[in-house]
Amino acid sequence: MINLLIKFCENNNFIVNEIIIDNFNYSLFLASPHTGSTNQEYFLILESPDMNDEVISNLETKGSEIIFEHIEKNIDVDESFKKNCTLLLCCLDGLISERERLKFEESPYYFKKNVIHYSDNEINSLIEEIGSDFSNAKVNELLLAGSGQSFELFKSNSAQLQPYYPLLMRMTTKLPFIHYIPSSNQLGSIESFVDEHLEATELELLDLICREPLSESSMNELIRKEFLSNE
Repeated sequence: MINLLIKFCENNNFIVNEIIIDNFNYSLFLASPHTGSTNQEYFLILESPDMNDEVISNLETKGSEIIFEHIEKNIDVDESFKKNCTLLLCCLDGLISERERLKFEESPYYFKKNVIHYSDNEINSLIEEIGSDFSNAKVNELLLAGSGQSFELFKSNSAQLQPYYPLLMRMTTKLPFIHYIPSSNQLGSIESFVDEHLEATELELLDLICREPLSESSMNELIRKEFLSNE
């Protein structure tokens, strides 16, 4: 999964470099905007082979502090890094609880945080479908596959749906540079889709993305409300 996100970042004009921190058991990459780019957003992409509730809880606080301080001391980043960096944690399905995921995404310390969860079947299917084309045009081609038939299968939770589809939709809610462009003729209203087929936090995020620009405060409020509702 982490390699797939790196490819999407590179395709969207980010410079991606690996970060190595002693005694830190993560694959860790920093996606930085090109020099002179009007985009000043950074992305930290992480994956761990030992992910569980205890590990993600540690990453939320101590782990994030270690990463932040290492980058500040050792990597040339501008002032926007402190306020405009999103941590993307790749996580295989079933390794962490929903409660810990929401707690992690709600945490305001050091970075904005998103978890992109996936199954082996989903990621293998998406890699096969994407091939070497990581453009938004390809993303939308896959989302609109079969003149909207894939979407209809998704709405009905059909077993005939290609495994890549739910993962690709989740990615559109987490990665602002992957754009979902709905076709009213083929897919109907986006509100109907999100109401029925994404997880609670994901459907609200996608709904706001489609309606208006999503601010940091509105994202935090969405995650906070969902976390409290599951306590």
